[in-house]
Amino acid sequence: MPLGPSTPEAVLTIPSLPEPGAVRSIAVLGSVAILSWLVSLALIHRSGSRRETLWGLAILALAGLTMGAGRLDLTLHGLAQVWTVAVAARNVAAFRGAPRWLTLVGVMAWLASAVIAMRHFG
Repeated sequence: MPLGPSTPEAVLTIPSLPEPGAVRSIAVLGSVAILSWLVSLALIHRSGSRRETLWGLAILALAGLTMGAGRLDLTLHGLAQVWTVAVAARNVAAFRGAPRWLTLVGVMAWLASAVIAMRHFG
């Protein structure tokens, strides 16, 4: 029998947010940070600065490391968190215009999620 819109196998399931609480706040704020950094990266890349594009990529790589390390090693997680914020702060100082403001929004969201995580998870 072919799949059609009325068969259960054809239903697309979209992931939902976690239940309201700290984990949901961390997920939303982390997503805002990453999205802000991605848009900032795209704008920097369009400007043609290879060096600044690499710095923009560094934030995303460190953010990925931070998230992955949170499940594996708390020491590495903490160090990656500090490096993510440090590189992002460097980019706020170095970038101009919209990329600067987008990076700043990302830093603020990332820091807010870190504060919530520290308060909730110790």
